[in-house]
Amino acid sequence: MIWKRALASQMAPAQLDTVAVDIAVVSEANLFRATGQTVAFPGFLAVYKEDEDDVAEGDDEARLPPLAEGETVPVDKLYGEQHFTQPPPRYSEASIVKTLEEYGIGRPSTYASIISTLQDREYVILERKRFKPTDMGRLVNCF
Repeated sequence: MIWKRALASQMAPAQLDTVAVDIAVVSEANLFRATGQTVAFPGFLAVYKEDEDDVAEGDDEARLPPLAEGETVPVDKLYGEQHFTQPPPRYSEASIVKTLEEYGIGRPSTYASIISTLQDREYVILERKRFKPTDMGRLVNCF
């Protein structure tokens, strides 16, 4: 394995094409999409395949076989997943302090006064230990 990795590190990188395949089952009303990658140039993958040598999770699921447009594909298994995006969670007192530290805003001695100012000016209200913006807070933020 060490020899394979050493040799692969000196080889050209692999070139993978990102593809999306629309699969119509029975009619165009039943349209499914598969997204993944196909190997255009194997490069170092000819010597060292990470999914076989290291058993990386999820890498082989994203690989699609080479397909041509209009080709019929046998449907053995079909897994449908619906994904919903989630908004970022609302800030708590701790997450506001962490964000202030990340952006270099204020000092530890001023964090409490910053939070109290947000509440005193009614930019936010504390609801179930999370800050919820008020209409005034949204208006000031847009401004």
